[in-house]
Order: sequence, then structure tokens, then C-alpha cells
Amino acid sequence: MKWSHQRNLLLPVVVFFVFLLVPLSTIPNNQYSVKYQLDKFERVRLAEESSAENCQSMFAKRGLSFPHSKVFVRIFKYENIVELWAFDSKKNKYLKIKEYPICFISGDLGPKRQEGDGQVPEGFYRISHFNPSSKYHLSLQINYPNASDKIRTSNPAKPGNLIMIHGDCVSAGCVSIQDDPIEEFYWILLNARDAGQRDIPVHVFPCKMSSLRYKIKCYLERDNSGLLSFWEEIKRGYEHFEERKQLPSISVESDGRYIFDTNKR
Repeated sequence: MKWSHQRNLLLPVVVFFVFLLVPLSTIPNNQYSVKYQLDKFERVRLAEESSAENCQSMFAKRGLSFPHSKVFVRIFKYENIVELWAFDSKKNKYLKIKEYPICFISGDLGPKRQEGDGQVPEGFYRISHFNPSSKYHLSLQINYPNASDKIRTSNPAKPGNLIMIHGDCVSAGCVSIQDDPIEEFYWILLNARDAGQRDIPVHVFPCKMSSLRYKIKCYLERDNSGLLSFWEEIKRGYEHFEERKQLPSISVESDGRYIFDTNKR
């Protein structure tokens, strides 16, 4: 076989292995950049127009710059609240920026375990997609099912997916905060992503787990040991943030349980 022919055969193999060695972060992906979304989507331009000035003011009141590259979201199902937090590097802790009332949320208190149960998940997630063409104005998808959900689901073939924080006032497992608030919320998180925050954490709880409501709910569910065990598990993540205003380091055991390294900041 002539070398020229060998070279033609080897070239695709070499290119393939070179591709494997290139970090994914170096591969262009601008679909979630502010510039790309402003250029392509009118709803994002409307979000900028209606929200940009107010976002600057909200963050400035907390002594923070905007865009901000380290934000965090907490959701409380019973209280119907989406909280937005941002990290203050000088104080080494998160500061609450705003609360967004939930217009509508489906299901009961408790985790989501399969497709079609109408439940909003509970646990520890991140924003996985930004949808500027949502049926519900603008939407932000969380990464349900996460590693824990995939293990704990009651229907491995259909654990469910496409769980969003979005506009409008409807829900089938999603969190709806209406159109005007989602414009501001979307704009803040899109700018955080554009400023370098690849993973935006989203923690979802049944309620504020230091509240009387939580104690009452645990009493009412006293015969449901599986649910109470799950809530006590995720409560450790809730308490870590409440006490320190720092995010715990979270991993998942082989049985789906969340493990918290509370020594990491």
C-alpha cells in the first residue's frame, strides 16, 4: 500500500483523536450569549428593554455589579416563591436580590418521581437551557432528572423531563411566574451565563424547612417514612445555606441519596 493511500486512511482517525483531546469549553457555543439572543429573538430584546435599567439598580442597591457572574436560585413550593441570590465576594456570602411570586405550581409537596405525576421536582438542580421562543413567553429549563432522580424514579423508562421556570400562569410540573417577571429573571440569568457562569444552581424545597409549616407537614405525613426521610436529607442542604449563605458541595450516592460536604465553601 502506498503511503499516500495510508495517509488518506489515517487522517480521519487522527482528526477524531485530536477532537477528543480538545476541551469542550473551547468549542464555540454562543447560543446562550446575550449578543446572539438579542440578535435572534425579539422577546429577549423586549426583556432587555423592560428590565436592564431595573436590574442595574437592584444589584447596585446590594453593592454588586451587573451583569453578575455568580447567581443562585431557590424555590419554595408551599410559599410560592422563587428567590434570586447573588454572591458578594467581599462579604464571602450570597445576598438576596429579589423574590418572585409564583403564579401557579402544580402537584403536591414532595418530589417528582415519574412522567405525568404533575409534580414539581424537589432537590438540587441547575439551569440547563434558555428558551427564548417558549410557548410560555420565556423559559429556563432545569436539569431534571438529575443523577439522584434517575436512580430514585418509579418509572425508569419515563422519569419525566422538560421542567421549566417560565412565564404565563399555568403549570404541569413547571414553575410559572408570569410574563413580566420572567423577562427580568431571564435577563439576569442569561447575563450571568454570558459573564461566565456555566452552572446556575437551582435548589427546590417543599417549603421553608425551618418553619412551623414544615413541622406540621411532617406530622401530617408521619406514616410516610420514605417522604420524611427524603425531606430530612434535603433539609441538610437547606440548613447549610441558611446558616452560612454559602452553597454546599453536593454529590449523589449509588442509592440516589444526596451527600453534602459542608466543609467546602
